[in-house]
Amino acid sequence: MSGPHTLFAKLARAIRRLRGIDPGWQPPRVDLTPDGFEIVTDDARHRARWEDVRRIVAYKIDVFTMDRICLRFDTHEFSYTVDENMEGWTEFLHRLDEVFAPLSHDQWLRKVMVPPFATSEHVLFDRSAREQALVPKS
Repeated sequence: MSGPHTLFAKLARAIRRLRGIDPGWQPPRVDLTPDGFEIVTDDARHRARWEDVRRIVAYKIDVFTMDRICLRFDTHEFSYTVDENMEGWTEFLHRLDEVFAPLSHDQWLRKVMVPPFATSEHVLFDRSAREQALVPKS
């Protein structure tokens, strides 16, 4: 099934989720694995290995009355997005600091937060350039 009927069904499900009417719905989460991470949603699981990450970009999106901080992980095959509303975000940031040292989420988060309601995109890691774009830990 495709077209407007599929779009309507997805929209109706999203509204039920927001209203709490869809009891089977679980919010997306990010789980740590021994060699990377896994993004788990209602209908899918996406796994990425740290060694496959070629680029990490931090940015934020305007969601009406507030901003949402996101991280995009680019590999050769896919891009994965993790955001601050996902369960497991805090643990994920700490692991990111360990794996991609000298990155420090305390430093890059401040850079991404300002100014409010602007994308404020920052490349945190670029394997092809073999450099890390933000200030190292001090």
